[in-house]
Amino acid sequence: MRSIKFKNIKAIIFDFDGVIFDTEPLWFNAAISSLKKLELEFDKKITYKDTIGIESNIVFEKLLDKKKYLLKKKKINIVYNNELKLNFSKKIKPFQYLNIFLKKINLKRAIVSNSSKKHIVNLLINSNLYKYFQDNNIVSCSNQIKSKPEPDGYNFGAALLGLQKSNILVIEDSEIGITAAKKANISNILRFT
Repeated sequence: MRSIKFKNIKAIIFDFDGVIFDTEPLWFNAAISSLKKLELEFDKKITYKDTIGIESNIVFEKLLDKKKYLLKKKKINIVYNNELKLNFSKKIKPFQYLNIFLKKINLKRAIVSNSSKKHIVNLLINSNLYKYFQDNNIVSCSNQIKSKPEPDGYNFGAALLGLQKSNILVIEDSEIGITAAKKANISNILRFT
């Protein structure tokens, strides 16, 4: 990635899971708990780091195999949704210093995520961060917008901000998200690890 010229930056588009909240382990643990409850054998070599930014159906295909997952998909999804409710019912703190950062920056902001808008808004409200984001600047690539690594979410987010892409900084934590930003011709990308 080339160097970022911060003086030209007028907006930041954040990924959500893994950038604002460290929730990737929660998604992964819900998947593992679901498979254990259903007594399904899965690939124990796969870790949550192997699934960062990947949609849940693909995570299950990695953990099981595609045929096995498709045979049991309905049961798995029922148990998985219950496990997600348990995991996300607890208070989840955003990354340290994020609140201070959001308070101090005087830039437009948006979120582009493969997560559902309901999930994003709930966590933002519960952590008192919702005030930093306009509701219409929260882009969920889970229904009508193609999910990452497709560029659609970032194209849509940039259009919402009304800025040239050269004036936007994307903060991402996954290769899938970085690929999506690059495909959208956004060159200012900061990898959050």
